[in-house]
Amino acid sequence: MGGSVERAVVDEATLCLARQLGPIFATDGLFLVGADLAGGKLLDISATTPGGLWGAERFEGVSFAEEVVRSIERKVGLSGR
Repeated sequence: MGGSVERAVVDEATLCLARQLGPIFATDGLFLVGADLAGGKLLDISATTPGGLWGAERFEGVSFAEEVVRSIERKVGLSGR
């Protein structure tokens, strides 16, 4: 609560860890997961409230959050509601 958002510089150790975690999350049926990684270490996993989409939009200058949410809704059968 009260945190701020900053663009991250992703080092090779952190990228390697992310590549390892992705398939594990997918095997567990997790579609969108927030994972706090730093220095090749996993600090926190948010599987029910991954957040960060709108902050990422601001950094990237591309609107994609609504489409991600629509994709999740389709995946879980909530589209059209």
